[in-house]
Amino acid sequence: MFDDYNELVMHSGNMLDIDELKQKTGVKSSDELLDVMKIVLERGKTIPGEKTLEVYNITGGNELVDAQLLYTNVKLFLKTPTKEAVISAIETLKTVLYNISLDSVIIWYPNEMKGEPTEELLKLWSVLGEYVLKKKVVRLGIADVDTDVFISLYDKVEVKPEIFHLNVQNCCLVPPELQKFAEEKEIQLLTHYDPPDIMPEGNMIAELKNFKPYWIARYQSHIKCRGVLAKKGYLLSLRQII
Repeated sequence: MFDDYNELVMHSGNMLDIDELKQKTGVKSSDELLDVMKIVLERGKTIPGEKTLEVYNITGGNELVDAQLLYTNVKLFLKTPTKEAVISAIETLKTVLYNISLDSVIIWYPNEMKGEPTEELLKLWSVLGEYVLKKKVVRLGIADVDTDVFISLYDKVEVKPEIFHLNVQNCCLVPPELQKFAEEKEIQLLTHYDPPDIMPEGNMIAELKNFKPYWIARYQSHIKCRGVLAKKGYLLSLRQII
């Protein structure tokens, strides 16, 4: 069935309404993602297109909260770091999340950098910056780059990163240079426990062994003025291995 399509788009629905996931605690995000994918394949509603198959897990409850009453934050794992992947991810997110303005988009970039951001990253950032200038995204951030890369990125781009997402699995201390720079530029430092790669090669579930991840987005929506988590979910695009 899946091999008839070039792309597979999957949406978890609101994970807060999936009992099996609510009962699990302390699960790594990479394992959580695989659990979500299995549930979507088991229960999801399929929407076939000419080259793309969409599989959405329909949930209820908090899924009905008015989107305009929510703050929505996204972490985008760019498994294939191209401008096309960025546009595909943001546009799909906005469609699924009722075209609201995304309050933050933090990107995970897969390629190692030393000293300076790559030209590839700068091009990706310019695409993201356009969404900010058009008021479709409020703030941008980046995860797990070296301090000097982050500072250089900040200096080179028009739309500045306002969030640094710091992995604290192996270190609980913020580098002093990063701490100082963040204070000077009013950059928000946030911590996370995601693995270095949320879906490493060879970790695909058996049903989708002929596909590879194109991009993966994790979102959380909180009710404004209350801080209550109303939605959490994954949205991802897989491309068939040619």
